[in-house]
Amino acid sequence: MDSALALEQQGWQVSQAGTWSILPHGSYAQGAGSASKLLRVDEALPNHKASLLLRESITRKVTFSLTCLMQSPEPALELEVPALDIRMQDSFNGFVFARFCVDEGDEFSLRGELSPPGKIIFAPLTQGQNEALKALKEAMAQGETLKIALLQGSTATPKVYEIPLAGLNEILGDLSAECQNIANVAGHGTVSFLPDYLTKESDKYAPRDYTLKPKEPAILPPEPVIVEEPPIEANPQDEAVTIPFTGDGSRASIDAQGNVIEAPATESTEPSNQDPASQELPQGADALSPMQIDENGMPIF
Repeated sequence: MDSALALEQQGWQVSQAGTWSILPHGSYAQGAGSASKLLRVDEALPNHKASLLLRESITRKVTFSLTCLMQSPEPALELEVPALDIRMQDSFNGFVFARFCVDEGDEFSLRGELSPPGKIIFAPLTQGQNEALKALKEAMAQGETLKIALLQGSTATPKVYEIPLAGLNEILGDLSAECQNIANVAGHGTVSFLPDYLTKESDKYAPRDYTLKPKEPAILPPEPVIVEEPPIEANPQDEAVTIPFTGDGSRASIDAQGNVIEAPATESTEPSNQDPASQELPQGADALSPMQIDENGMPIF
């Protein structure tokens, strides 16, 4: 009674960490010591279950276990979660899909058979899942943290549980030996696997590109180096020079209103050859008559 009371008080502590417990499996505990010859193999042979209980709160707890099945020489994984963590469609189907990843290693997708209300058993149903369980067990023996993502569909975020693996390596060898012994005596040393498509995860179970592994940061192309040229300093002397408009297509200055600056008018005492009005008519010549020139090209006065 004292031991039972101590276990009950220990179980009610709210904590995110726990310790592994090794307890006889229910079938072995019931049949151990019986003189009956009608016992099943798992009732007659030593059969233990390694469990880790994690309490997220007083009302939420998660239990991760490794147990033996008569049909498999490898330990099966068992995950017990709150019933609300399992989506309704999976409850109707009777199975779920989950992702497993130890530390930052390989990620495995496994199909789990549902035992209501919230117990999920990941057994070696197919050849592919059997190989995945073997690789996952080896990674768990050397890793520190196991991450489990219970998939909720392509539009919902998976439920993620973190299982500390400290101390598991010390008990994993003995548990694997018990499972191997039970499978051999039961005549299931060679397992008849189901077709691999039964444990293949389809696209509708997880969001696109979802993974438990840390995503590598995107490598952006290097930004182009822009060399800024020093501004050209204006020469005050150039600004002071005013170029008048000449009409020959050359550069000319403009004023603040955008009008060209014309050259200032200059008074000239000499008659201009370009302005006929400023020329004096020769004596005896009529202003309206055309000018006559001689054979040498000289005007005739």
